[in-house]
Amino acid sequence: MRRKAHKIFKKKRRYGPLLKAAAALAAVAVLTVLGVRRLGEGESPEALLARANGGLYTPAYLRLRGELSKKYRGVPPGRFGEAVKGVTRRLPKEAGRVIAITLDACGGEHSGGYNERLIDFLRGEGVPATLFISGRWIDRHPAAFLELAREPDLEIESHGYLHRACSVSGRGKWTVKGTRNAAEAVDEMELNARKIEALTGRRPRFHRPGGAYSDEACAALAKDLGLEVLTYDMYSGDARPHAPDSAIAANLLKYASPGGIFILHFNHPGWNEEAALRKAIPALKARGYSFVRLDAALKPR
Repeated sequence: MRRKAHKIFKKKRRYGPLLKAAAALAAVAVLTVLGVRRLGEGESPEALLARANGGLYTPAYLRLRGELSKKYRGVPPGRFGEAVKGVTRRLPKEAGRVIAITLDACGGEHSGGYNERLIDFLRGEGVPATLFISGRWIDRHPAAFLELAREPDLEIESHGYLHRACSVSGRGKWTVKGTRNAAEAVDEMELNARKIEALTGRRPRFHRPGGAYSDEACAALAKDLGLEVLTYDMYSGDARPHAPDSAIAANLLKYASPGGIFILHFNHPGWNEEAALRKAIPALKARGYSFVRLDAALKPR
């Protein structure tokens, strides 16, 4: 068999580059599955981050940014909200009696590291979760980010480069600023996706805007970048600082439904999400629910 393979390879040398490309893709796939860093194994988290940030504004990226900016110039923004056209809010019906727990790290000036007790609890319960992480949080906590990225039950997705609402006209929500035009929207979505891919070897599939608000044009633009804007449909109420765990748990149990997506935060160590989930998860399991990562329940579009 070895002689036969060698003969075929000699006869068809022109396929060499394709074979090399396939091998490179396979290597990337293995790295992604194993959660191994692609950039300079053994480097410090700070050095890895500096290298990732240094490779963002390439000529190819600037061309892409210019092309999409031109494409969306003059395009009406459409409706602005959490449930507009082009935004995913729930898992498909065929997913069954499952719930996706999603946890945000916004990275604002009042954001801490992360709630280790919350992550430890989910790990101990065998409950998978999806983390939406902003570029600002990664810049402040590179070592913690790499630790979380190595957790097999945690899926890493993007919460934006600067934690902006997704808009082509500058609309924001609450205290969250919006991207002012298509070029800024590209930066917000694509730069953080590239940063996460550079650090983990896996490109995010989902983008959750700051405040979970997007306009319709921005959701369409995300698709041009190979991303899917995703918000939520099950309210936890944890965004109010130090909301009581009993209130958060009550919301989770009240709004739970098959295919639902919970939204909580994990970047405030002193908040009460861990205590709330200690109450809610056993009760949800007793109702017959199980828990999934988004990438396991949502097929690529």
